[in-house]
Amino acid sequence: MHKKCFLITFILLILVSCYSVNAKSYSIPKANIDISVNDDSSLLINESITFNFNGQFSYAYRDIYYDKEIIEDIKVFEIKNNQLIPINSYPNVISSNTLRVNWLYKALNEQKKFLISYKLKNALKIYNDVAEFYWKIWPPGWDSEVADLEGTFNLPSKVNDPKEVYTWGHPKLNGKIEILNNQRVIFQTFNIPKNQWVELRVAFPSYTIKDSTYTQKFNSNSLQKIINEEEQYKNIGYLITSKPLRALIFFSPLLSVLLIFFIFYLIWGKEPNIKGQYNAIYERDIPFDYSPAIVGALIHHNSKKPNAKDFVASILYLCLKGNLKLEVIRKKKFLGVFGSDTDYKITKTNKSTTSLAKHEKKLIEILDKYMKNDSITFNEFRKNAQYNAWTFRSNFESWQDQTKKEAESMNFFSKFNASNYYSIICFFFIVVGILSLAILNNDINIFSFALAGFFGFFLNYAILPGALPSRTLIGAIHYNKWVNLKKYLKNFSRMKHYPPASIVVWEKYLVYAIALGVADKVQEVMKLVVPNSTQNSALFVGTVNYHSFNTSNFVSSMNTFSSSFASSSGTSGSGGFGGGGGGAG
Repeated sequence: MHKKCFLITFILLILVSCYSVNAKSYSIPKANIDISVNDDSSLLINESITFNFNGQFSYAYRDIYYDKEIIEDIKVFEIKNNQLIPINSYPNVISSNTLRVNWLYKALNEQKKFLISYKLKNALKIYNDVAEFYWKIWPPGWDSEVADLEGTFNLPSKVNDPKEVYTWGHPKLNGKIEILNNQRVIFQTFNIPKNQWVELRVAFPSYTIKDSTYTQKFNSNSLQKIINEEEQYKNIGYLITSKPLRALIFFSPLLSVLLIFFIFYLIWGKEPNIKGQYNAIYERDIPFDYSPAIVGALIHHNSKKPNAKDFVASILYLCLKGNLKLEVIRKKKFLGVFGSDTDYKITKTNKSTTSLAKHEKKLIEILDKYMKNDSITFNEFRKNAQYNAWTFRSNFESWQDQTKKEAESMNFFSKFNASNYYSIICFFFIVVGILSLAILNNDINIFSFALAGFFGFFLNYAILPGALPSRTLIGAIHYNKWVNLKKYLKNFSRMKHYPPASIVVWEKYLVYAIALGVADKVQEVMKLVVPNSTQNSALFVGTVNYHSFNTSNFVSSMNTFSSSFASSSGTSGSGGFGGGGGGAG
């Protein structure tokens, strides 16, 4: 034991050491953004970014988001000893509105400073009264906060009065904006969280523009409209300052999804109150004479479909009804040691199927496709189902669908399916999140809508799949009777002291116990209670002595076959997502 603990500890230490060696991170203590309006009204933008590298790094990138703007003359330099050292850059359009500038370098536990320079055309909007610059000077997507972001916006010429220049920063962070010498706007802000964008908006007199070649022109006034927009942003809390408020906004879609789920459950998901209609604690008798497949559909009310255990139990149920018969087949183990020495042969009888339910007839039809001379062993059936998995899956799903129709016709389930409506709401959240993400350039707070939608689907179909679909009063009574039969079958002492009178009832118990998942409990009691004598069987061909019969092997085999059929008829899937904005590696 001590050796195992030592070995595990040693392996963990190695893994932690490897992680520590490979772990790396970077921080951005300072970024400087200088923007100048050229004579032709294009913009020259110089961004100097200082990185502190912890570990080994070899590349970096900067995402530039654009709409109608044109990006040209991209250059990247390393600033070393106040000198510009050119670096090869690799611009790459990664989406319809995103240009990624990549560059390579070598860094190991050191500080480096880079300059990204580019020309921006059609970034200014020219109105009759003002010119407007509105740009994300710092994009979302960085994995590090920025301790200090500062910069300048240089007007094309001096204004007559500094009050003619209007400036705003989004969101409202700890910082300042001023104008110097009637021409230069300076801005500075501190401790920008990771993944947070920063916008600069400047409105200045249009008379300062001499050449409007590379601008977007509008024949209207816009200053008052811009001022009104900024007031609205301020009134609705667009400028977010506190981290708790940012967290609340991020998690509000998730809280909304949870709240909607809870409301739906209270209104439509809760089972009808059956007190006064049914008050029993146990059911000693089989409560109804329909098949285990219908029982499975009733229990799995979220899908209203039986599963593989119900499939196997329904085969045995048809044996009880006389349409099929089961026969024990002895065989040799592989090499005398491996595998089972027992198999079970299913044989179709000549009994008419006219009185059978449609899903029971369909089950016999499925068996008939695999049978030779009206018989097949469970092992042969299992192997054929696995070999032709797609064919078996199609047959199995067809049987499930037919069973579902019949269970619904028995008025077990509420007509209003709150689960479907909740899924539509979750889908709406996802669509809003993804569309807003595309429009608003990777705004993480908006994308939280999509995350909330995905979580809602997971909550509805994986965590609490049975919460929103509901049964009717009839369905609830039937369900509780089967649950109480299961409780009785699991209660060893009650089964032992109040056993059924005939072997036929024991066999019914065994069949339904397979569907209810308690067959192992029933077979334990049968070994102690069933008389040590040979009796006529409704399940098997001829007679059987359950005292000497290996019931545990039979139950184990049926569970194994159920697992095999579940594997042959089941489906699974997975997915993921990712994003970016700027970074290093």
